[in-house]
Amino acid sequence: MSPEEWAVIVALVQNGQVAQARELCAAFGEALDLSNINLRGADLRGADLRGADLRGVDLRADRGQWADLRGADLRGADLRGAKLGGAHLSGADLSGADLRRANLYMIHAPRVDLTGADLREADLLNADMWGADLTGADFSGAYMWGADLRKADLTDAIGVSQ
Repeated sequence: MSPEEWAVIVALVQNGQVAQARELCAAFGEALDLSNINLRGADLRGADLRGADLRGVDLRADRGQWADLRGADLRGADLRGAKLGGAHLSGADLSGADLRRANLYMIHAPRVDLTGADLREADLLNADMWGADLTGADFSGAYMWGADLRKADLTDAIGVSQ
């Protein structure tokens, strides 16, 4: 895929047209790889990003409510202040991600990997994180009323008790 064609795909995603970007990638025989792309402020509400490579992506202040991120690779992603309420994150890898002040209310995230993630002051109201790996994650100042942490690994997690 040429740099110009890739620029079109990135522009589609930035404008919330993820399905069209995925179709265009498929036409070129490519997977949707958005690693290390600046998507800051993109409108990804309800977007289907299942299994997408989003390592190191900049999604600060993103609007991704109800997005489908099941199995997505978000290792090291910058999600500070992102609005991901109601998003599906089951099986996603957010290890080392920066989720400070992120709005994660009512996320569906069983078995999510948040190893070493920074969740300081995040809103996790009624978040479903059953069986999640929260090893070494920092929840200092996070709002966690009603969060489901059953069977979660809280080893060395900060700001949350077992």
